[in-house]
Amino acid sequence: MAWSVFKDTLRYTWQMTLIWGIGFAAMMALILLISPALNGLEMVELFAALPSWMLAAAGVQDVSVLGSVEGLIVVGLFGKMALLFAAYPVVMGLRVTSQEEDDGTIDVLLSLPLPRWRIIFEKFLAYTLNIFALMAMTVAGLYIGQLGATIELDVAPLIVVALSVIPVMIFLLALTTLTGAIISRRQLVITVVTVYIVFSFVIQSLGPLVNAGWMDAIESVALFTYYNVENTFTNGVTVSHVVLMLGLAAAMVGASFLNFEQRDIAV
Repeated sequence: MAWSVFKDTLRYTWQMTLIWGIGFAAMMALILLISPALNGLEMVELFAALPSWMLAAAGVQDVSVLGSVEGLIVVGLFGKMALLFAAYPVVMGLRVTSQEEDDGTIDVLLSLPLPRWRIIFEKFLAYTLNIFALMAMTVAGLYIGQLGATIELDVAPLIVVALSVIPVMIFLLALTTLTGAIISRRQLVITVVTVYIVFSFVIQSLGPLVNAGWMDAIESVALFTYYNVENTFTNGVTVSHVVLMLGLAAAMVGASFLNFEQRDIAV
């Protein structure tokens, strides 16, 4: 049957995606509903008085962003939800090959009259579609929260920030897929990807404190360097970052095809 893996993947994961989406949407709506409590807070003066290392630890680079309720939401919500947004594509990426290989059911999947690369491709495509659906529900939560807020909010830049997460999530989905195509042990795949995410999160805080060429090089390979919600809120989406994330994702998926075709499968 044409695209059977793609259709089955969507059928088996739509409920999980719906639960995640409802959770993200509810969180967005709740934050916007309580946003009147943020109105009038003198956060710019407070943070401007802090030393640079404390600003970096708090995830703030430009204190002027904190001068609006929307800026406070971006830094406080999207900035601190980075790890939550990262969790979903990792969970989905494990389901491409690692989960079934670890469960010992991968031989059933490989018995289909499809080349191995098509299995990875169709699953990756289905999970990418899930990511778009998840972020659409997240945006819906922003609209719902705006309707109930008692102050006027400019929700447009918040939506831009929310949608800018999509390329990062697709990159993580591809990274997890590639790691699973190389390594047969699911727990080791989780460890490798988690270490990279935590490393990137730490570098996001420490990077601005070190003015050196070697730190710039380290920052260039850290994921959250390309998840700069402050810059997106102020200047819009950085197109070069989006192209880089999606380009690397495509390359990793291609590498997944080769590695999964060539290695022995643990059954």
